[in-house]
Amino acid sequence: MSRFLIESKENKLVKHVRKLVSSRKYRHECREFVCEGQVMTSEALSRGYDMTEIIATEEALSHISLSGAIKINIVPEALYRYISPQENPQGVMFTSKMPDIKKGLTERSYILLDNISDTGNLGTIIRCADAFSAGGIILYGSCADVYNPKTVRASMGSIFRVDFFHMEISEVKETGLKIYAAVTNGENFLTKNLSCGIVVIGNEACGVSEELLGISERITIRMTGGAESLNAAVSAGIIMHHMQAERRRNS
Repeated sequence: MSRFLIESKENKLVKHVRKLVSSRKYRHECREFVCEGQVMTSEALSRGYDMTEIIATEEALSHISLSGAIKINIVPEALYRYISPQENPQGVMFTSKMPDIKKGLTERSYILLDNISDTGNLGTIIRCADAFSAGGIILYGSCADVYNPKTVRASMGSIFRVDFFHMEISEVKETGLKIYAAVTNGENFLTKNLSCGIVVIGNEACGVSEELLGISERITIRMTGGAESLNAAVSAGIIMHHMQAERRRNS
């Protein structure tokens, strides 16, 4: 394991990581993103993720084993705080290459996110897709960036285990899968077999877009309490749990 000391804000790697943190366009041009945290770094090393650089403070190194790393860039605490996207930095981060964009769906269950804008919701939905073994997540319209540091952090490592698809409406139609839209005035979703199909989760403020409603069967999570609605991540999690139960029932 090699250790390299970085002490300047003008260092090329420091500038690169800062730009990966702040610019969606730059992340996707480089096909690279930033992950931070001791748990995520340990998991990345143990699972052999495609890590390109590791940056850490001496303090963090005393709490985490990086024995599997080939190279570690050591930075002072102040410089780490300058680089980190977090308000309370954990002292270790790494950069990773983005996986190739997936093409084509199989006979499985998928969540389609219709212009989901909140990075926390997106990260939580990714985590649920991993937990309940969904076929993947379809990103439609102007969704938040999967590789935004806030999304990555909310996914808790699940971002490395979930497949992502980018689709236009014509491509969604061509999948041949049954499409359901989660709305407030549809049929009870528990009466539907969601083991194979696409469920649309709408934008936090506007709901499901008209073009997707036009090709979907409407389903609803029935509620008996006083809450008027559930947020996007909670709705997606409940639906994906039902998807998993249906797959098990049909296997």
